[in-house]
Amino acid sequence: MKLRPLFILLAALTLSATVRSAPGTLIPRPQEATRLDGQFVFTTGIPVVYASGLEPLAEYIADYIPLQRLDDRTWTAGAALRLSLDGTMDDESYRLTVTPQGVQVVGADYGGVFNGLQTLLQLLPPEVYTGQATLPLAVDACRIEDAPRFHYRGMMLDVVRTWMDADRVKRHIDLLSHLKINKLHLLLSNDEGWRLEIKSHPELTEIGAWRGGDSPVMPVYGKWDEKYGGFYTQDEMRDLIRYAAVRNVEIIPELDLPGHSRNFARVHPEILCDYTPDLRPTAGYDYRSVWCASREENYRLL
Repeated sequence: MKLRPLFILLAALTLSATVRSAPGTLIPRPQEATRLDGQFVFTTGIPVVYASGLEPLAEYIADYIPLQRLDDRTWTAGAALRLSLDGTMDDESYRLTVTPQGVQVVGADYGGVFNGLQTLLQLLPPEVYTGQATLPLAVDACRIEDAPRFHYRGMMLDVVRTWMDADRVKRHIDLLSHLKINKLHLLLSNDEGWRLEIKSHPELTEIGAWRGGDSPVMPVYGKWDEKYGGFYTQDEMRDLIRYAAVRNVEIIPELDLPGHSRNFARVHPEILCDYTPDLRPTAGYDYRSVWCASREENYRLL
């Protein structure tokens, strides 16, 4: 019984010096996190120094921590946030080291450095996520190493049933990337809409991107009497892909054909089987061919 206080004291001292699993505030939990003595303070004049190929990440982090950007070929010495690569490390792994003299993020590749920067942001005050943080900013000294357990860390976003414009998708990408999610499965066509501009078939978006009101596409989800929807131009989609790539997110598009092609058939009824089609809106259900004006009645039928 007398040894119990000694065990508690030793455990406390050990945890204060080295933490093999990350503090609970870090998401996801890194493989190893070690607390060091002191702090580093970001102040005016401290640069983010980047290696070749990492300039987009220097620009990215400067939106959260107001630092000047400097190519490592022109940097000599001094306190800095340094971004560098080590090809001997595992894919997307990183090592974050914070000392009173500076901060260094070493990654196996672009994705690894990005993941290290996300961990750094989590160690700073939450105001950095608003993009309006001001200097000075202090971060406790530590050494953190991590590698993703899964190569594919994904989320599916359905902008067909619930339309989101490009700016809202960018916000979604931001939130995913803060959690080191690296794949965005983007659903662009389904029974309820067609969301991507196809220049050789403009009718797919001119008609198929809208439902409700005077559209031939059935308003299955919300906005019952109002024409509702939208689509991404090819330039908007290219911009989304570039935006996501900077944040280590790959967009995986899905055009769902031949399955879930009711929307496509409303635009091109000639694709239907060789019989006299009943093109009255049915919401895809055979038991009734009249779409009720009452939202409550529609819910009852569905």
